[in-house]
Amino acid sequence: MVQQHAFETSTDVDWVFFEAIKGPEYLIEAQVPTGSSADVSMYVYDGCNTTPEAGKDPSFSPTIRTFFTAPQSGHIFLELRNEVSDFTTAQAYWLSVRDLSTQTSARSAVIIVAGKYKEN
Repeated sequence: MVQQHAFETSTDVDWVFFEAIKGPEYLIEAQVPTGSSADVSMYVYDGCNTTPEAGKDPSFSPTIRTFFTAPQSGHIFLELRNEVSDFTTAQAYWLSVRDLSTQTSARSAVIIVAGKYKEN
């Protein structure tokens, strides 16, 4: 299932949780739709008072995709931030979490040799 979210202000931090089962691998994606200038960074926590298990802040893309295996069953927390600090309207993004043990899709990879997404 895909959920639509938005960063309302430059200091907005979104927290989301999902119920995980220990063992299966999950695909967590934050995608930026056309028209949004959001640049999403994401950190995955297995508890409220813990350090991130995984984190992503890609330099060449506003979209994030990470694979995660839950160390235990229960709530997994996602911290999402917008790395763009100057915007005047809400910046949308889509968030999805999929249990890969129930899907039969092949994985692929893209290798970026050189490039530049933004100034700064």
